[in-house]
Amino acid sequence: MEMFKGKDGRLSSTKLLVCLSFISFVTVTGIVLWIIPEKFNYEIFATFTAGMACGLRGLDKYLNIKNNEK
Repeated sequence: MEMFKGKDGRLSSTKLLVCLSFISFVTVTGIVLWIIPEKFNYEIFATFTAGMACGLRGLDKYLNIKNNEK
């Protein structure tokens, strides 16, 4: 659990969020490729992945700003 701690020694929600997002990304990718590989649309998948990455980065910045205001 040390890898999820921030500079102040407390649990970092952004580090935890990134790790959980990666695990869910790998899980969903595996499930989709295992269940319906013939219907896998790479363009939609890539767009969705990029959108989620941008959204998570925005959430990360928001949480960092809110945390630094205190």
